[in-house]
Amino acid sequence: MPQPTTQLHSGAEPGGHLPFLSSDWTGRRYISETGRRLLHHSELGSAEEIAIAAGDREPFGYSAHFRLAVTYIGAAQWKVGPSESIIDANTLLTLEAGDEYDERQIGDPCGRASIVLTMAPHIVEEARDGLRRSRSRRSVGSPLGMAARLNAHWLLHSKTGLPANDLLALDEAMLACFLSAQADRHQSCARFPSLLVERTKDLLHSANGNSAAGLTEIAQQVGCSPVYLTQLFRAHEGIPLHQYRLRLRLGRALLALRRCDDITGLGLDLGFSSHSHFTATFSRAFGMTPSAYRNMIH
Repeated sequence: MPQPTTQLHSGAEPGGHLPFLSSDWTGRRYISETGRRLLHHSELGSAEEIAIAAGDREPFGYSAHFRLAVTYIGAAQWKVGPSESIIDANTLLTLEAGDEYDERQIGDPCGRASIVLTMAPHIVEEARDGLRRSRSRRSVGSPLGMAARLNAHWLLHSKTGLPANDLLALDEAMLACFLSAQADRHQSCARFPSLLVERTKDLLHSANGNSAAGLTEIAQQVGCSPVYLTQLFRAHEGIPLHQYRLRLRLGRALLALRRCDDITGLGLDLGFSSHSHFTATFSRAFGMTPSAYRNMIH
């Protein structure tokens, strides 16, 4: 049974925002500080926020429990046993009990932060029994769906304005996040690592990479043709490259909306062409408008 963890940092929340996060909108990015806090704990398991500042000691060791991690800031190269994968806001990290791992940050040195679920063993077994087990090679990282991402962010904001005493709602959100993430993991086939796909992801997160770069420019930088990169990326990730980049932007939107007074300005900052473009895209992804989501988490 996972136990509640103690904070590694006091977690002061200036302006009611997340405790381990500051923003630098001149660089259009968020910056993570090192810290750890418990979001929710019950007999079903626990949900934590774990953040590591750029330049701090990179994690390594063994996982004592089965864990799922939903990244919301930064990107990192994870090595788990013999397998490696770039983990970012579009990729679910899975650690089995006993896994040996180490991690190094890639891309923009802004640090990284995740919502980590450690479910009780009986919950993990029940969820596995209800899903068809994958017979393909295990993948450390797997595509993360929008439902799991939305539930993870709900938990993330639960200590900064949502009803922390509503144990039923928090239990349901934690379980919904776990089950939707598990479904995402099992619906996607485990894929062999692709060096070109990993290079492309690294480029998307690089401080030197142009986030508005076109397909030809990205393909040239990773060393292949646009046609080959398009085919390979979609086969490996299940979505086209432009959709992958769009989902990274939507992940940043989930963070920014809680203290956002100018939704149009936020959309433009994130690379959307207009308020209507941002609203329509957000609504298709999450089933609600940006303003409705902001009202929900206030």
